[in-house]
Amino acid sequence: MLAQQYAKMPNDIVACLNSLEAFAIPFAAGVADDEVGFQETAGTFCQIVEQLIGMVIVLRRTGARYESTVKVYDRWKSRLVAQDLEGKMKLMQQQHKTMAEKGKIKPRDSY
Repeated sequence: MLAQQYAKMPNDIVACLNSLEAFAIPFAAGVADDEVGFQETAGTFCQIVEQLIGMVIVLRRTGARYESTVKVYDRWKSRLVAQDLEGKMKLMQQQHKTMAEKGKIKPRDSY
């Protein structure tokens, strides 16, 4: 199915993936400010990669590696997930504290 989609628009897909790779190279190589790049673009970059990951897999079989795209995606996606989990953990801790203060559950220290 992905190969059929690729056959319909190979130039557009390759151009998009090449643009992602060109963007990712400085971050993967450590010459661009990873913190600023992450803060400003990680969400969008990861969403685009996720939409095109099937094509990356197909094209990797033909020799196009997109190594920097994959490397930066892996690093930034891990950080996005960690940030999301940290936010959820803080919210749960606050809810736990609120419930404990209201006497509806035991404080966590008393388990």
